[in-house]
Amino acid sequence: MRRDFWELIQFFPISRFLERALCFLQNRFKNIFFDEIGVRVRKFFLLEEVLRRVSAAASHKINKKYVQWACSAMGKAFSIVERSHVEAKKFFGPRAIDCAVDATLGGGGDALFLASLLSEGGRIFGFDVQEEAVARSRALFEKNGILEKCTLFCSGHENMLELIPQKYRGRVGCLFFNLGWLPRSDKACVTKPETTVAALEAAVGLIDKSFGYLSIASYRGHAGGEEECEAVRKFFSKIKNARTEEMASSDDPKSPVLFTAKFVI
Repeated sequence: MRRDFWELIQFFPISRFLERALCFLQNRFKNIFFDEIGVRVRKFFLLEEVLRRVSAAASHKINKKYVQWACSAMGKAFSIVERSHVEAKKFFGPRAIDCAVDATLGGGGDALFLASLLSEGGRIFGFDVQEEAVARSRALFEKNGILEKCTLFCSGHENMLELIPQKYRGRVGCLFFNLGWLPRSDKACVTKPETTVAALEAAVGLIDKSFGYLSIASYRGHAGGEEECEAVRKFFSKIKNARTEEMASSDDPKSPVLFTAKFVI
């Protein structure tokens, strides 16, 4: 075995221990400080591993799988989903909300995060066109004890204005969109620019204009992804009475983009 490989192996226990310790602190104290530290530490260790592997590949001409692994790790270091959660927590701080919407349920991860923002008696509405996504989400919510707080629709997110009870119009504190396709499923079933824009129009109609947060994770690497991202960008340029921001996970033109709109009076 090469020396640099053994150094890498010895490095792993430290990183794993710190990650587990941070996960415990995040779950125990629900504090934005630990969330931010967790993101930075995970990035540090992933990037450290990337540099070690790439260096080994360059110096010793080792197998291509090391370079492929390094590229994969680099992508994980800049998780757009993780970033979206941190940014939302920054915005709300200790403030709780009465209602949230996950416009693209997928596996239910975003909705599970949104549940942490809810006030006592708060409600989550979730949408997805795939029955598999709704089933996955329902199982996750039941496992985590939040199913009673959730109303799930096997329907396109463009229908949210009609499906969410009218009493919540103008009262939704946070809406999340995670575009693209459902992981581990048919990649031909993806979100489309026209329905996404229609859903964003509905979202602006539902959001609390006095203190509301809109988050869209857009992916440009698949067929139609760039067009959808551009449609979201164009829509955001027209949003009034909100602070909008766009963040790319890297300089790669195919990397994911996070769009946020902060409504505050």
